[in-house]
Amino acid sequence: MSFLEHLDELRRRLIRSFIFIILATTGCWFLSGPIYAFLAKPVERALADAQQRQVPIAGQTGTEIISALTSLKENDTGRFVFSEETKLGSSLIPAGASVNAHVYKDAEGKLAFPKEPRALYVLTGSAFDAATGKVAGQYLRWVIYSPYATPESTGLSTKGSDSAPWLMNPGTQGAHIMINPPKK
Repeated sequence: MSFLEHLDELRRRLIRSFIFIILATTGCWFLSGPIYAFLAKPVERALADAQQRQVPIAGQTGTEIISALTSLKENDTGRFVFSEETKLGSSLIPAGASVNAHVYKDAEGKLAFPKEPRALYVLTGSAFDAATGKVAGQYLRWVIYSPYATPESTGLSTKGSDSAPWLMNPGTQGAHIMINPPKK
């Protein structure tokens, strides 16, 4: 076989391959529904099994439960886990974040925010030794919730600072003063 015959054979095979790819793509286009259904069956079966499986809750005491917001009573406490990304004032809370929660209800029995200031502190660290109960590299900061506080009513800046108190989410029900002492 000469060099030109080899080139002619290559050309024929490339043309046949190209035609086959076009025909296969066209056939798959029209059969995409059944093909997708066939490929999705194992995934759908696994998702159905996962929905039926009971997952134990491993919390601090082992007695934690998941409750609907409508089942909470006045003064109940617990942790609230955000199921989706949520905007509170100017802050964006990621899905899966959790916060300590205390239930308040208004005169109509609906969940309500407190109207007076509240305070809390946050202790973070690089490590925790459960045997001694000590936090390594600890850093303590304070948060004072003051609903609807503004820079004008507090005299505080809204720019975050590690050296001075500042106001976060001003003018909203979730407005709070952040006090971040300098890190050592």
